Amino acid sequence: MISLEGLTLTTGRCLEAGYILRTFAHYVRDGLIPNMFPDEEKEGRYNTADATLWFFHAFNRYLEQTDDRITLNFCCQS
Repeated sequence: MISLEGLTLTTGRCLEAGYILRTFAHYVRDGLIPNMFPDEEKEGRYNTADATLWFFHAFNRYLEQTDDRITLNFCCQS
């Protein structure tokens, strides 16, 4: 989430940014998002509180650039 803005939004890859945000929203558990997905494991690792804060920051930047309310609604329902 820290690098989402620089790797996707500033390079014009908004579709990829939305996909990443929707994917992580799918894995929200107890108000946290995973900070990593280890190779060959189906579950993410939920060992930081900062990941969720960075998710909201990245999502805010995404909305400022795209105004994609469909992704916002999807993530709020997950």
